[in-house]
Amino acid sequence: NEFGCVMFFFFVFVFQAEDGIRDISVWLEFRRVLFRSALVALGFVVVLNTTNAVNFAHGDAVMVGGFVAVALTLALPPELTGNALLLLPLVMAAMAVLGLIFSLVAYLPLRHEPPTSVFVSTIAVGVILANGVNALFGAAPRSAPPLLDGGPFAIQRSEARR
Repeated sequence: NEFGCVMFFFFVFVFQAEDGIRDISVWLEFRRVLFRSALVALGFVVVLNTTNAVNFAHGDAVMVGGFVAVALTLALPPELTGNALLLLPLVMAAMAVLGLIFSLVAYLPLRHEPPTSVFVSTIAVGVILANGVNALFGAAPRSAPPLLDGGPFAIQRSEARR
């Protein structure tokens, strides 16, 4: 199945790359980006297998989740947003509502139609999400607080600093 293939190539790539990367900070950044990409790919496969339709708005939904975290960081008091782990349940709840709206508006009315209708619908939702975020936040890059604080942390016998 697709999930097994994604995970197999993920682990093969990680362990082959580990042999060639000696600097711990580069390796940690590489794993962070690879882990995020694997989560997005896993979500794409889960949606494809459960709905039998390709969701072309999946990446845009991930982007909206990031901007929800940024918006909550700006809206909530600093003592609540200092640790991003406190924001995760709020972001997950907001994205669950967005997913429900997406299902009710773009997928469920078209589930008995030809697959092309669902593809066009998900492309339209992706365009709406991308342009909506651009209209609300502008084109400048934004960042949410990191999940870990900026202090050093140890992995095995190596120490890494931000």
